[in-house]
Formats: sequence, structure tokens, C-alpha cells
Amino acid sequence: MSDYLVEISGSTSLAQISLQVQGEEAGASEFKSSSVSFHGGRITNLATFSELDPGTVPEPITFLAHDAPLPTGAKIVWAGVMVVAGNTSALKASRR
Repeated sequence: MSDYLVEISGSTSLAQISLQVQGEEAGASEFKSSSVSFHGGRITNLATFSELDPGTVPEPITFLAHDAPLPTGAKIVWAGVMVVAGNTSALKASRR
């Protein structure tokens, strides 16, 4: 299986970013990381996903502010910086 990049809109909320990533993962892939990049004439989030076996869907991912408490039973699967609502923010992503 291979990795690929997907632009994740930084003009929306954390909840919408979580939904965008979950939507991509519904097609048998898994979020691995994200970086803030200049792409298409603007600063945006470029997320790396890994292809999974057909029919495989990972546990739902949730993006949170870096200082927000984790949901009960969740583990951090990524931490870094993303564009959220047009501003760069320190985030973490978790799964149960």
C-alpha cells in the first residue's frame, strides 16, 4: 500500500477538519500526518494518508487544540500545526 497527499481545508473549524479526515478514511485509508504548506497559491494543510486493505476503516479520529483534554480512553496519534479557521494552531489528533 502507498501513501498519498490530500488538502484539508484550513478555512473551517476543528470539527470540520475532523469530518474531512474521517471522510477520507472512509475510503480505506488512514491519516498519518499533516503539514502546513504553500499550495495552490495559498497556505493550507497537506495531510498524508496511507492506503489500507479494502473495507478497512480506522477508529474515528478527532482533532483537538493542543492543550485540550483527551476524551476518556483516547490516545494521541499525531501532534503538530495546522491551519484552522485561517490561523495556524497547535493541535493533536486522537483515537479511541
